[in-house]
Amino acid sequence: MKEFYIGQEASLTKAATREAVDAYVDCTGDNNPIHVDEEYASGTIFKECIAHGLFNLGMVSTVIGTMLPGTGAILVNQQIDYLSPIYIGDEITATITIEKINQEKRMIHLTFITKNQNDKDIAEGTSLVKMMDEFSVYKS
Repeated sequence: MKEFYIGQEASLTKAATREAVDAYVDCTGDNNPIHVDEEYASGTIFKECIAHGLFNLGMVSTVIGTMLPGTGAILVNQQIDYLSPIYIGDEITATITIEKINQEKRMIHLTFITKNQNDKDIAEGTSLVKMMDEFSVYKS
């Protein structure tokens, strides 16, 4: 049986490579030129191509679904604030933290933050997940 506690964390780091952005474009069809056209992007406030905002949420989703809380976690609600762009080549770390646990309803409230390789905040938010399986709560 899985065991959780308030303050428990898990993190994942991944590079926002050109290949990752192109794969996202292929998967979704979102070929907005801010993501794929260097000439276009050079004329924007960003000055170069940026990764899709959902690169953040994809990483958050990966941590939630595979690490914390992991298998059996079903996303119920999510809120995100985008703070800074992800540039192609940035290394992003997504960190998930358990904030509240309702064991009776099998609900876990999470916060998350993504940061780049320079420790700059990229995005932050909250997620609410329902666990399909029973779990225990560690109390210190």
